[in-house]
Amino acid sequence: MLPLLREMFPGKLMLTVDDVARVLGRTGAGGYEQTREQLANGVIVPGLRKIGGQWLVPIAALANALDSLVDVDTLGRAIPKSLPTRHTVVSGNPVVDRPRRGRVPDRLKAQQARALAFWPAVLARFDAERLDGVWPGANAESGEPERL
Repeated sequence: MLPLLREMFPGKLMLTVDDVARVLGRTGAGGYEQTREQLANGVIVPGLRKIGGQWLVPIAALANALDSLVDVDTLGRAIPKSLPTRHTVVSGNPVVDRPRRGRVPDRLKAQQARALAFWPAVLARFDAERLDGVWPGANAESGEPERL
């Protein structure tokens, strides 16, 4: 496959999404979008990442990926390999009941518990008798601050 790709794209080491779509025989905006999504999901070339904000596919990696999809018979003809199937189980009741992300009641309860524990912890560190005379404007007799 590599010689064929080098013939199609002479002098190119990296292919764009348009180039990969052309190799796969996909045309139009739908073909571009499908190719881009499959590159992002690792379907065409596993482990691929964006380079400079765009998908660039090494020509050798694409050739290896395409070669792994076909077998060659004794006459030299390409025979497509069967793709692995994905088994999906559809059930009305999920096996694991996980809490949904960002559930407000749980988050609110946790915040309230932290707030209720905070001030007693802070006040426990201070000795109220020592602080009575320290507060500015405190009335020594009543212990109340003076009003301005």
